[in-house]
Amino acid sequence: MTSKSKYLTKPLFNILLLNLTLPILLVGSNLDLPDTKVLSNNINNIRSLINSYAINDDVHNYFKSISGLNSIPSDKKNSETKDNLELALSQKYYDDINEPNKLIKYGYQLLLANKTESAKKFFIRVLDIKPQNNDALLGLALSFNIEGDLKSFRSYRNKILTVKNAIDISHYLILAEIALSNTNYSEAIDYCEKVLKDNIESYQLDQIAAKCYYELGRLKNAEKFSIKILNVDPENNEFLLQLVNIYKTNQSYDKALTIIDQSLKKNHENLVYHKQKFEILALQKRYQDAEKYLENNLSTVSKLEFAELNAFLKNIQGYSLEALKILEPHLDESKATISWAKIKIANGDVDTAINAINRVHLNFEQWKSISSFAKEKGDYIATISLLEMALKQHPSNPHLLNSWAWTALETGAVNIQPILYSSKRAYDALPENPKIIDTYSEALLSARQYRECRNILTSNEFVIKNNPQLLFTLAYSFELLSQNKSALKNYTDCLNLLENSNEWSLRQTKEELVERIHSLKGSQS
Repeated sequence: MTSKSKYLTKPLFNILLLNLTLPILLVGSNLDLPDTKVLSNNINNIRSLINSYAINDDVHNYFKSISGLNSIPSDKKNSETKDNLELALSQKYYDDINEPNKLIKYGYQLLLANKTESAKKFFIRVLDIKPQNNDALLGLALSFNIEGDLKSFRSYRNKILTVKNAIDISHYLILAEIALSNTNYSEAIDYCEKVLKDNIESYQLDQIAAKCYYELGRLKNAEKFSIKILNVDPENNEFLLQLVNIYKTNQSYDKALTIIDQSLKKNHENLVYHKQKFEILALQKRYQDAEKYLENNLSTVSKLEFAELNAFLKNIQGYSLEALKILEPHLDESKATISWAKIKIANGDVDTAINAINRVHLNFEQWKSISSFAKEKGDYIATISLLEMALKQHPSNPHLLNSWAWTALETGAVNIQPILYSSKRAYDALPENPKIIDTYSEALLSARQYRECRNILTSNEFVIKNNPQLLFTLAYSFELLSQNKSALKNYTDCLNLLENSNEWSLRQTKEELVERIHSLKGSQS
């Protein structure tokens, strides 16, 4: 028995003869292959984290204390200055070779100057003296992450988390920021919870938790942390808007309007809040109010934006033809094209929508938006087509590769090899992303590569231990390999994790999970 009927969420339909040709699409062309170490934007995020002390006063003061610097080094320092620093500290290395505290300061000064190779020498020497020094371990982890060596980064990060001495809150804060920048939201939440469960207050960790819970769709927790942040900083627009979006998603429109109206009292010129209010009025079916609000409060936006808002109002009332006509003069703009294409897809005219999209260049977020919309409408063929178009423009994007592979799995495609290829490329680029591991492990199960599936999951113990779906997958792979003792342990861990949570974040039902546990217990008695 394959995993399909028991494992994946059932698709809306099943394409038995879908001809998937992604390997030909990517390999048989001049498109570039993915960077299997790390995305360039991730390197930039981490470099920014180090260069500017990144994120907040706590981390700023932490880096100052361990580097011995009294002021933040300017990002504009030229390479000659950095080279001189490297040269000067090279001599200091030998002068203070047995002074770990001084070596750590020198290492972080080099790290802040992007001299990672030299910095690593200092940190390694500290570990020769004090093998479990967290500051040195963190320095090495950050150095390897900047260089794109994720395997070494993970190794040193894991050492930080397993050493016996207490971990400073700043260590968790930095690791949480890195996980957030890598879109490893579950991992970032894990760091936050390690600190917050001890009733330690951290405004910065609250912000990270709020962002990650929101990205994961865990809106109750996202709401709780957003409110907690706003109790400290009532005018934090980022989390005011996040709370508005949470209430919109939950259809708690009155709560959203309360926040918007309070914000507009303080700054009536804020167009972001005016657009939010207009949208909520439309969603409440207060169409005349929405139309008046558009004319009275949003007349200063660009012609393109006004057209999009007007089209949204017409379409939500069911006047799709009028909405299309409003957008047609702006189809040379990608934003208008996406709005126009979504209306076409919703009305079943997928080919026209795809032809229009094919004439513009979209960024990743735009491709994500239009392909997700097609999938929400149940059109998996359109979703596959859109993702393949996206991969022609962004062939190395692991999230697009992963979305393509997952959607193809949901269609029940016969040819598993293109799916394995795509999901493996995504996994090579982001090997600790839970969604990507989920897709790759499911592809391996569908290909009956049970041992490889088990091996991938056990090698990512750090990621899966707090992820019920991945624990279930690991247990299932053990069960398929007749390793029932290990299967039972992981099914039980999965159930315990879910019961300690306020959300059922598993594709399988509780009844199915409990039945598997009982069945394995019975076979062992």
